[in-house]
Amino acid sequence: MNLSEFKYLLWDHTRKINDGMNAALNSCGARYHLSAMQLRILLEIEHNGPHTVGSLASSVVIAETNLSTMCKKLEVLGLLTRIRDRIDERIVRIDLTDRGRKMIEEINGYFDKKIFMAAGENQSEGFLFIIEAMERLNTMLYKLNKESEIE
Repeated sequence: MNLSEFKYLLWDHTRKINDGMNAALNSCGARYHLSAMQLRILLEIEHNGPHTVGSLASSVVIAETNLSTMCKKLEVLGLLTRIRDRIDERIVRIDLTDRGRKMIEEINGYFDKKIFMAAGENQSEGFLFIIEAMERLNTMLYKLNKESEIE
């Protein structure tokens, strides 16, 4: 395979992966009347714990103002809390409510079943292969971006 072919296949597959993840999140989110991004926000907090607005925006790759708007909606739905820091009121800490945790537990169960059905029973080696390949790709893309900063 030549470099040009690799480049176009890489772009095509990364687009397909992104589309597939968004479709899966939208499908699941529709059951709870949530968008893919709202689900990503809730899943990020569940996985990595409470965040500030800035750290959460960075993690889910969204502008802070858009994130704040989404978090207000999720707060109205009773899925997360936004609490201002007592020392520095500019800092807002975001965490899941008990209702949000219960919903994410259901969503994780749903995804676990779907992944198990799609991948089959003995896929732990396959999962490891996929993750290792994705880590190599991320490393390559990081280096590519570092190189482009030099020029």
